[in-house]
Amino acid sequence: MSATHYTITDASDTDVNDIVSIADQQLGQGYLTPELTLTFLQPPNRCRIIYNQDKQTIAFCIILLLKASEISTRLGLTTHPLLPAEGMVGVIKTIAVAGPHQGKGIGRVLVQDAVQFLAGMRVKVFLCPTWKHNETVGLGNILEQSGFHTLEVIHRYWEKDSLERKYTCPACGAPPCTCTAVIYARLP
Repeated sequence: MSATHYTITDASDTDVNDIVSIADQQLGQGYLTPELTLTFLQPPNRCRIIYNQDKQTIAFCIILLLKASEISTRLGLTTHPLLPAEGMVGVIKTIAVAGPHQGKGIGRVLVQDAVQFLAGMRVKVFLCPTWKHNETVGLGNILEQSGFHTLEVIHRYWEKDSLERKYTCPACGAPPCTCTAVIYARLP
């Protein structure tokens, strides 16, 4: 990906509608709302966007900093012996690339950017929940090439959330979403 064609930067309030539009297309109608997206723009969270030379937002990445004690409630993970009991954990919560721009290395750039940001925050453990439907694991190859490994597989990961928030999964359709999450971790 050439720097002359794409720019990566922090998202602002004016980017929210573009982020929600990409999420609707790639993650399911209603998965992100403008109100929820605004919460991801507030520190210590971070939302990064990539826009093209025409200043069109073509991808985004949501990064969270969580206390280790929040992992089970925020990510649905059981206590895992490889995860810290205290301190901060970085979470690459969501990455989405608009359809016409997929397969061009943009997801890889967003993963690398998130890892760099989290490392700069002195976070040593990074997690990333990824979508799995049938045998397709979104971001799996990119994460593995970036030093992540499968930590846990959680079946029907988005079921309760999709019912409560009433979003539509691109694979399952109307709620409930029955897709599996593969939780990847990059550990020290």
